[in-house]
Amino acid sequence: MWQWCFRLVLEELQAEQRSQVQESEDRHSLERSFLGEVERLQRELEQAKQGAEMSAQCGESLKREVGVQVDSAVTDHSFTYVVLFLIS
Repeated sequence: MWQWCFRLVLEELQAEQRSQVQESEDRHSLERSFLGEVERLQRELEQAKQGAEMSAQCGESLKREVGVQVDSAVTDHSFTYVVLFLIS
């Protein structure tokens, strides 16, 4: 009789231990998955940051180029007025 009760208790303890091991493995798997997702989001954020920086640099470059072209056009236009004034 005692052996039967002891066996039942032992089986129940083993089942509980297996359940705890499975829960621990599931938790570790979830943590690994979560960390992988965090790393992926960090990479995407860094790529977006680099893209924004490149866009800002391109914008500044275009702004300088347009400024030079406007200055050149104004200078050319003024020169044309001077020439026309001198001709007339």
